[in-house]
Amino acid sequence: MTHLEIAHSLRNGEKVYNCGQTLVMTYSKELGMTKEDAMNAGRFFGAGMLHGGTCGTISAAMLILGKLNASPQDASRIVNEFKESHKSTQCCELLKMSRENGISKKVHCDGLIYEMIEKIDECIKNAD
Repeated sequence: MTHLEIAHSLRNGEKVYNCGQTLVMTYSKELGMTKEDAMNAGRFFGAGMLHGGTCGTISAAMLILGKLNASPQDASRIVNEFKESHKSTQCCELLKMSRENGISKKVHCDGLIYEMIEKIDECIKNAD
C-alpha cells in the first residue's frame, strides 16, 4: 500500500484518527514504530495540539522528517509552502476559513493530510 492509501484507510475506517495520528501511523514502518505506538505518539497533535495551535499535519510532519533525518531546509520549505498555500499554520484559523468556504472539517483535514503525505514522500525520495 502507498502512504496515501494507508492514510485513506485510517481516515475512512471504523475508527477515524486525527490528522497527526494519521500521519505518524502512516509512516510507522519507516519510523520503526508499531501502529499502536504511532497512534499514541500522534494523539495530541490533533486539533492544533489540543488548543487550535499549529496544525497537526505540520507537527506530525516535523516529527516524521526529523526521525527520517530530512534536511532542515526541507522541513522549513514544507512549513513555508503550507503557510503560503493556506494563509495560516494555525488549526483554528484553518478550520474557520474552511467553514466560511462551506468545507466540512473532515474533508478539510483529509485534504491537508493527503497534501502533507505528498510533501513528505517527496522529501524522502529526494533524500535517497
